Amino acid sequence: MQTLNTEQTTQSATQAFTQAFGPVPGSAHTAGSLSELAFITAGPAAVGFVEWIITQARQDRIDHIIFLGQSGYILHDLMQSRRAASTEEPFASSHHLPASQALFVLACMDPTHILGNDTSRFFNRLSDFIGQSQDLCLPELLARSGVPVPSAGVLANLGLDTQQSIAQLDLKKLTDFLFAWRPEIAKICQNNRRGLYRYMVENGMAHGARIALVNLDWQGATQELFARALGEFMPLNITGYSFALSETNQTRERKKSLHIKSFLQTSTLGAGMVEALAANHVLTEFLFSAPQAPVIGFSPRNSDYTVDEGRLDTRHFFTQAAEVQTGIRQFARHMAQAENRPGYGLPAPVMAGPLLSFIAHDHWERHPQLQAVQNFDPWINSARHSKRLTDYAVKPHNG
Repeated sequence: MQTLNTEQTTQSATQAFTQAFGPVPGSAHTAGSLSELAFITAGPAAVGFVEWIITQARQDRIDHIIFLGQSGYILHDLMQSRRAASTEEPFASSHHLPASQALFVLACMDPTHILGNDTSRFFNRLSDFIGQSQDLCLPELLARSGVPVPSAGVLANLGLDTQQSIAQLDLKKLTDFLFAWRPEIAKICQNNRRGLYRYMVENGMAHGARIALVNLDWQGATQELFARALGEFMPLNITGYSFALSETNQTRERKKSLHIKSFLQTSTLGAGMVEALAANHVLTEFLFSAPQAPVIGFSPRNSDYTVDEGRLDTRHFFTQAAEVQTGIRQFARHMAQAENRPGYGLPAPVMAGPLLSFIAHDHWERHPQLQAVQNFDPWINSARHSKRLTDYAVKPHNG
């Protein structure tokens, strides 16, 4: 794939930025760097998203805002900065729960029930547990969820090759093993569910509280898992605040039972733009990611977390993620210091305009800095081969 220079790959994004906020200040960052890219694209989108969250939380009379996962790190940081500088009416209480979707999948697999054990929960979520693991080997499948890995000899006696990918394994043998290993998996599931409940109680979230869940949740899946994991023991009034929702059958089905709102909507952007955004979700997730390993569970004895360090060296990725967050914070400060604060009160399509233009009209997959991003998601990465962020680029239908 041809690599273009950074000006060629950000031309439309820069134009959208200039139209909304004026010229990009050249002294804030190194030209062509990830921090510059984040300043132009992710910065306005993140600031706009947080402003929208503040407004929605007031309208919905939210008691607590929970920022989830990797994206929650920078979004909650922006929220706290706005809170400290604000002279407006008080904001809702906010928290950052750094849990990845893996934690919620496991919590929902916990068979514990108020009337006894319900083993169907384990089997109903087994496809989620195995999901996106085609390139992983069996030990990696278990390790990414914090599940103990039996010896290669034990697995070999069951006819399971530890060097084969999940896609190559006999599905019945794999399922039989997971069923036999269910007690070990269930320990992790139960611990995650208890830890999630403990987190809610320790942060003052009681039964019936009005909770806003903030996440880059493209189909409402994380909100559904969160509600299922806690609903039996802690009924809550949950509203999902998503960055954008793709128009899929799964999303439409979840909307029937979940209360979900999105910052970017098909009614204002058009279905093609929203689908382009969702199809290239890995780019947005990288631009909002945190320079730390994803949280996959709770420590059994305290409030610490269990993280997935991944199967590959992620030190360079953490450096890249930190640079991206620097760019977002620089934009937030730039807007806060600008006369008349032009970045506040603008419509969502304008705030997200540079990011949307970058995805729909620029060749983001050819951006030199993005082509250097590897090993960004331990959930899907195997030690046997690296994957680049740009391998997941999807060309929009209109582009």
